[in-house]
Amino acid sequence: MKKFLGFVFGMIFFTFLTVGALGMIGYSYVLKTYGINVFTTVQALQALNEPIDEAKICPNAYTADDMVNVQSIVNKSVDGFITSTEDGGYHINFDNLPTEMTEVIKLSDKQVCAIAHEVVEQEINGLFDFGGKKVGVALKQLDFYDVTQDAAYLNIVISVDMTPFKQVTDNEFVNNLSSLIPDIMYVSSTVIVVHGADNFSYDVKHESLTINHMTEAQTQDLFHVLEVIFNVDSLATWNVYVGETIMHALVGSETQKGLAYGLKDIGATDYAFVAEEGVEYFVVKS
Repeated sequence: MKKFLGFVFGMIFFTFLTVGALGMIGYSYVLKTYGINVFTTVQALQALNEPIDEAKICPNAYTADDMVNVQSIVNKSVDGFITSTEDGGYHINFDNLPTEMTEVIKLSDKQVCAIAHEVVEQEINGLFDFGGKKVGVALKQLDFYDVTQDAAYLNIVISVDMTPFKQVTDNEFVNNLSSLIPDIMYVSSTVIVVHGADNFSYDVKHESLTINHMTEAQTQDLFHVLEVIFNVDSLATWNVYVGETIMHALVGSETQKGLAYGLKDIGATDYAFVAEEGVEYFVVKS
């Protein structure tokens, strides 16, 4: 009996060592081949798949009422600039302007989020480029803070449709990783917007980015995986892209339609972020 028990325990110990060795071989292979630390990636994926509390991620989310207010405020200065559509949405009439912008337009963070969402939907169909794929994005929240004369911090929260990446391939490793990525990811992007030397100009700088309820370190680790497997841009590059896309909607340029530059021909002179009595606003100057 003692010999038999010794044999059983010996087999268990041998199996444990064998599985551990195979695990370390697999870990080393993935680390060497893909530059991915399996252990930290597993922790990041576990955090990624925790239940989403949207109220926690977007505590200052805009509502339909905010767009109603935007329409009233903007149209008071630019008659008929924002009209309601038959399906209950809105249309920004960049190509059918009145002769004059009659007064400064000043919008709160929620109101800015509401009109930025409408411009993004109208001008680029709510699609962002992510790893060479067009993914559907919904703008949830936009806060600006630490406003100075020439700069402001912007925190932008968007939901991203990840289903275009969840396609079956002949790479089992990629398929396994894809299956662990949720269909919808919430991205919290923080950038610094610095006013340029010219009117309507801006420079967007990377500050931080997190996904869902993940930490910055976990998000960085996950982005490395996405870079390797799906050829997406680096975290900092994509973060700046998100910030620039929102600023294009708010300001715009000769080539991209946006609120402030879109009113240049009828009296808009520049944009600004301002703080008045502890409240921050986005302003279209006239």
